[in-house]
Amino acid sequence: MIGIQGFLPETDREAKMLFDTGFDAGYATDYASRDARNGLSGFGGLIGFTATQTLTGQLALPGLIPADLTLAVLRHGHIDHRAVCRFSPARSC
Repeated sequence: MIGIQGFLPETDREAKMLFDTGFDAGYATDYASRDARNGLSGFGGLIGFTATQTLTGQLALPGLIPADLTLAVLRHGHIDHRAVCRFSPARSC
C-alpha cells in the first residue's frame, strides 16, 4: 500500500499552493465507474478510500475549500496526483 501525500504551504501573502492533489473523489462514491475510466485496477487499487480522504475532505480539516487554493502543482499526471483537475475546468490538467 502506498500513501500519497500532498503538501499545502502558505506564503507570507496568504497564497495557498497545493503540491499533488490525490485521487479523484469519485473513487469514494463510485469506484467501479472511476476504475473503468482511469484503469486504476491495472496497476493497483484503493482500500477503504472515503470522502474524508479526498481533496475536499482533506482541505476541510483546516477549514478550506478548493476555491481557497491559489495554485496547484502536479508533479506528474498519474491519477493519484491530479484530483484538482475536477475543480479547475478553465485550467489545463
